[in-house]
Amino acid sequence: MRRFEYIQGNTAKFWEVARRGATLTTTSGRIGGAGKTRTRQLADYMAAEQEFDRLIRDHLRRGYVEVHEATEHVEAMEDRALVLRRGDGKEEIELPPAATRYILWRMVEIGVMDKQIPAPDLLRWAERAARRMRLAEVPGSEHPEYEAFVDLFLEFSAADRAAESGQHSVVGAYKLAEGSEWILTPQECRWLGDASRNRTPRRHKVTTNQEQWLAEWIAFVDGAAKHGGATVTLQ
Repeated sequence: MRRFEYIQGNTAKFWEVARRGATLTTTSGRIGGAGKTRTRQLADYMAAEQEFDRLIRDHLRRGYVEVHEATEHVEAMEDRALVLRRGDGKEEIELPPAATRYILWRMVEIGVMDKQIPAPDLLRWAERAARRMRLAEVPGSEHPEYEAFVDLFLEFSAADRAAESGQHSVVGAYKLAEGSEWILTPQECRWLGDASRNRTPRRHKVTTNQEQWLAEWIAFVDGAAKHGGATVTLQ
């Protein structure tokens, strides 16, 4: 059995193929699921071997990559209400859960955000801030020095919170989907604005609310691209 996977944007699917004698068996579906299995009986061993090779070439041309172990299933991201504040502090946009879900889905679907990019681990900065304040451990929100701790943590972690993906024109989806206080750089805002204007998801009918959310999103990231980027805060 040989396994191939295609992971791009919001799409994560697999295809497997095996040959025994003149019989070909293929299984395909979304990563994390069982998939659908099909069996075909060819005329003879040679015909099955030729079809086996043809199918593999076809899937490689379509962007599939052969893997030795199945990729772990990526869980659906939970709904979140977010506030994005422009870097110069002069403008912000509020995204209720439905708007966040739509914008995130659309950005992943058009390929400008990628769910597969892992978020930086910020724990070391929290621990460093606690040590600097001579605290025994990272404080909870009830601690009297919590606000000072948060300010120091944000100072220490700023570079990691603003880190770009390293992929041209691709932003880590975690900046809208995980945690809080991630920073969209001016460059990332330009990528998001350009893609939002020029790319459209396949087979998608936009509702009135979605049109409004998208228009507000584009206006905001265009402005943020010129004025220091934006900070994304969980509401």
